[in-house]
Order: sequence, then C-alpha cells, then structure tokens
Amino acid sequence: MEFLDLQVYERYKVIDGVLTPSGNVKRTYNPLEHTAIVNEFGRLGEGDTRAVERFALKWGSLGYQHKQADPVSWIWAHARNVRLIFAILEILQNYQVALDFKNEDEDEFGVECAREDAHDFIETLTVEDEKTGNTYIGFVGGLIDKSVLWQWEINSKDANKELRLMANIISKLLTYNVLTVGREAIVTPDLTIKSKFKVPTLIQAIYWMLMDIAEGGELGKCKFCGSYFIRQSKREKYCPPTDPKKESKCALAYRQRKYRKPKEEKDNDKA
Repeated sequence: MEFLDLQVYERYKVIDGVLTPSGNVKRTYNPLEHTAIVNEFGRLGEGDTRAVERFALKWGSLGYQHKQADPVSWIWAHARNVRLIFAILEILQNYQVALDFKNEDEDEFGVECAREDAHDFIETLTVEDEKTGNTYIGFVGGLIDKSVLWQWEINSKDANKELRLMANIISKLLTYNVLTVGREAIVTPDLTIKSKFKVPTLIQAIYWMLMDIAEGGELGKCKFCGSYFIRQSKREKYCPPTDPKKESKCALAYRQRKYRKPKEEKDNDKA
C-alpha cells in the first residue's frame, strides 16, 4: 500500500496569527513513516509561535480547511487534543493491565486505582451548566476546519463512568479528524490500476497515527522529559529522534546528566 506525499515549503512565518508558507516546495514526504511528528506536535506550547514555525519548517503545514495557511489558535487546539489523547490512553492502558491482573488473581486494587485516576482527570474537564445545573465534560477540541466545545453528560450509575467517558472522548476526536481519509485509484503507465492511501493533510496523518496507538499500539513516556511518544518497541525509553540516523536528543541528554552528576559529586568531595 502506498501513500500520497505531503509538501514542505522553504519558509514558514506566523503573520497576524496565521502560519503562512512561502518560497518553493523544498521536499515531499510520507508523514506516516515518521511517528516522531506526533510527539513533536503534542509538545507545541500555546503562545510559542517560533516553535510552530520550526515544526512547519520540518514537517509542513497542518492543513486548515485543506489549505496551506493555518491559524495558530487552531494548531494549538489540536496540540491540546494530542496531549489529552496521550494522557487518557495512559490511564486506559493502565486499566486494561489491571483488569488482566484482576482476572488472574481476583485483585481489584489496580482497577480501583485506574478508576480513581480517571475520576481525578475528568474533574479537570468538568463544567457546570449555569442554566440547568447539570454537570458536563467540556473542553475546546480541534476539528479539521474549526475548534469546537465538546460536551458530555455523566452517567452516575456506571462504575466505569469516567473511564468510559474518556474512551468516548478519544473516539470522537479520532473519528472526526480522519473522516476524509481514503483510497485513490491510480492508472499506471502500463495501464494497470494501483491504489494509494490518501491522507490529505498533516493533521489527519497525526490522528491516523494516534488511532493506531489507541487501537493497541505502544504508548511510551520519556524517561528524561516525561513527554508521551509512540513506541515502536518496549525497549524504547526516550522520545524518538526526528532523524532515524541520529540518536534521540532525550537519550543523549539523560546520559550526559548521568555522567555529570557523579563528576559534580566528586568535585564537591574534593572541595
């Protein structure tokens, strides 16, 4: 299966709140071959337009309304989505591990811990409707062409209500952001038909990869910086390198810090 490539331009600048490309196309690439994109995108902090420009120079525009110009407020809403999805996936995966353990040893402790974690997390998203007094989960989430306020009412009778709610949040965010992903039939020079997967925009490629991780992929948490990342194997402990030929920056920083600490202790002993 082949994928249609995305374009990266020579320059990107945030002008009047919109990330805008200029110059010629400097390269094309298949984003689904680079899971590091998801990790880097999730780390984009609100207000840091320079970080947005650096991200775009490496990976291109996100694809607001399938165009090249992206409002930064929209970009940051999607970056929040990614961080939210990663945080929820960690809790849901912990619940599944605890559930397997409970089924083997009939121990409820891990399951109850996961439920408590879910309850505490959902409380950070809880808002009250001033008119009706009903409690909802509300947050601003990004969609392909806009940012919207998501709301869910809580079913208080379900023992797993917060966990189920978290799973539904992920389901909505992923589904709405990959709706136009599909296949395209291509006629080859020798008059055969070949299909390519069409992921029209970078933001959709990001959600496509997130859907893979939600469906049973490996979620890692960096030993150095604490950021979540898509793990290719259980041995990975640090954020992956953006260039596969180079070492992870977090792995290098962790090793340097480990080396410096004993050296500093030795110097202090001598002093």
